[in-house]
Amino acid sequence: MNNQINSFYWTLFLISVATLAIEGVLLRLFTFVVGYHFVSLIVSLALLGYGAAGSLAFSIPDRVKQKIPWLFAGAAIILALGFSLLPLDGYQFWVFPLNWLYFIVLLVLAFFPFFFHGLYQLYCFELFPALFPRFYGLNLIGSAGGTALGFVILFLLPEIKAIIILSLLPFFAVLFTKEKILTFLLIIGGLILLFLPLDIYLSPYSPSQTILQDPSNKLLFSFRHPAQILQVFDTPHTRVATGVSVNFEQAPPTSWTLVWDHHQEELFPQDPSSAFIQNTLFFFPFQLISPQTVLILESKGGLETYCSAFSQTDEALYLISSPLFERFLEKSFPSFPTEVKISFPRKFLAQTENRYQLITAQVPVGPGEIFPGAFSLEENYLFTQEGIRQAFSRLEEEGYLALYLFLQQPPSVLPKVLKLLEFALEEEIALEQNLLILKALNFSLVLLKKSPLTLSEIEQATKLAKDYQFDWIYYPGIQEETAENIFQTGKIYYQAVQSLLKSSADPKNYPFNLKPPQDNSPYFSNFFTWSQLQETWTNLGKRWLPFGGAGFLLVIFTLVVIVLLAVLFILLPSRKNHPSIKKSGATLIAGASIGAGYMFLEIPLIVKLKLTLGYPLTSFLLVLGVLLTFSGLGSLRVNKALSPAFPRRMAVCHPLSLIGYFIFLEIGKDWLLLLSAYLNFAIALAPLALVAYFSGMPLAYLSQIIRRTNPAHFPQVFAWNGFFSVISSLLAHLLSVFIGISTAYFLAVLLYCGYWLGMNFYSGENSCRTRGTNRTSPKL
Repeated sequence: MNNQINSFYWTLFLISVATLAIEGVLLRLFTFVVGYHFVSLIVSLALLGYGAAGSLAFSIPDRVKQKIPWLFAGAAIILALGFSLLPLDGYQFWVFPLNWLYFIVLLVLAFFPFFFHGLYQLYCFELFPALFPRFYGLNLIGSAGGTALGFVILFLLPEIKAIIILSLLPFFAVLFTKEKILTFLLIIGGLILLFLPLDIYLSPYSPSQTILQDPSNKLLFSFRHPAQILQVFDTPHTRVATGVSVNFEQAPPTSWTLVWDHHQEELFPQDPSSAFIQNTLFFFPFQLISPQTVLILESKGGLETYCSAFSQTDEALYLISSPLFERFLEKSFPSFPTEVKISFPRKFLAQTENRYQLITAQVPVGPGEIFPGAFSLEENYLFTQEGIRQAFSRLEEEGYLALYLFLQQPPSVLPKVLKLLEFALEEEIALEQNLLILKALNFSLVLLKKSPLTLSEIEQATKLAKDYQFDWIYYPGIQEETAENIFQTGKIYYQAVQSLLKSSADPKNYPFNLKPPQDNSPYFSNFFTWSQLQETWTNLGKRWLPFGGAGFLLVIFTLVVIVLLAVLFILLPSRKNHPSIKKSGATLIAGASIGAGYMFLEIPLIVKLKLTLGYPLTSFLLVLGVLLTFSGLGSLRVNKALSPAFPRRMAVCHPLSLIGYFIFLEIGKDWLLLLSAYLNFAIALAPLALVAYFSGMPLAYLSQIIRRTNPAHFPQVFAWNGFFSVISSLLAHLLSVFIGISTAYFLAVLLYCGYWLGMNFYSGENSCRTRGTNRTSPKL
């Protein structure tokens, strides 16, 4: 018997490791599909699988459950092949509805590994109900190990082949069972697939594919990191002309084309002349103020570095967060003209004591990206009120902050930048007295001085702009007739700026979301408002961008599909397969509360900790790893915690730990940014261990209550837990975007508090019934 139990322990552990490693890889794969880290989608797919397992567990015969390790491997291999073979084209998503089917098929394929993982957990519960907290704890610890493995394996293998290798992991537990032939065939099949040229299917219109349609272009380098892919193309006929003056009559310099994660494209000049650099908006602040100390933040186009070199700046620092970009510079420039440092902007700004005469940054929105329906889930902690204040504090008293941006029609990015500056610096400066805004065609420079501009500085700036024929949008005292004269754009940008600066116009009256981002909702690139829905629908499929540029409709489409799949695989089977089971509304609500509460905890923490932990994948895997490890330990504790006082104690301790951790992150974030990476990880995540420990107890505690009263009811509770987890993961993400991380997080506090209070009442009531039954039972 002990050998049998140990076999189940070992198999569950390995399936848990493989499943969570696959979840980390899926985060990267769906990044390539949808264009950004859609973390809540991956979590909801996982929970969909677990919830479906709970609903369907009773209807699946034992002979199928005994084959779960082999079914898991087959499902994972088919998933990998799906990403490689299904011709999902995001650029034609709304034009050809067949792409909807491909997307739905991918979602269904992605849910099956999690389904078999959840089914195996329930199979263990059926066989050994008294040992379930131990199985559940071991499962969570194995899952935590899987998050680490998912990160490590992406160092070694591309995503498709990583899934194939992970699919074979559970076979280490079943090598010597009766199914040797099936095991051998799957292992041989997986190894054969490893040597085939399998890679994710990419739209022929994605940047990394369209570039190679010109035979003169070629791929020079491809750099990989678990959280990023950088491809460097030699594109001799592609020219860099961003922000160039009409005075420059020569051909712009040729460029390399850098493609990040197959979708984000950036041009990097190969050998620009000083004449070209001096005729760009990038050079304007260098020429205006002749800075001797310059900090360049996250410029993937690199023109500012040439500006600092040609202006003979004494000290210039080029700060980038990507180690892959540093490798590109090392390979392409034996002696790069500017010192390069790898660090995240907020972390560096918190750590440095230096003051700079000029700090530059480029707004993270490309040309022609913003129109009704445009939406992004990409966090950016530099372009928040707190980030701007931090950058501004690193300027000398006469220093300047230079923000470069692509203009959109109608105006959207420029007004949002101005509202961000206004809200961030309202206690420090009067914006209209410190501001210069110029443009060249569709590119603009926002130049903000720390102290008020003097008349002589304004005159010098207007003369310089006239010499290079840059258009003025704003300077203190500007008249309408002097604005936007070179490129005739109807003075729309001048009018937008005047409206915002002079009349304090309400951003809610604009057709775009101009709400200044904060660390509580760090989504600068989110310009969506509900009033855009009609126009978004009217123009659906008419823009040649991934998913037609209608990112929000993709999110809604995904939410609808996930909810329908959850109803189909979770709710309907749970009603059909348990007709004879005595239902308990209290335990169903408890299961739902646990599922929703865990998601309203997990998703906001992944987003919030990206500020201190770095990349989205790093934050995802580290937070998930800590939550799963210590939730597992918490569930193991439950066997010793079935006293009547336990729910009352937890109704106080659990919510207090959640509130305390959030306050710690909020008050201590500036201090955490001062620490080195590994110390930061340790200190930021150590208190999370207590939160996770308490958060692992509710489901294990509920399982033991149900085991004593109605064991056959547990799969249905498990199903409700999964259903509400699926919905809550996406809702928690949307709440974080539109309202704030704190709102989503404190919903978790309320849900867990309500759960423990309900369990206190429910367990007490059942205890009274049991005692009453015992007193009135006839003696035999």
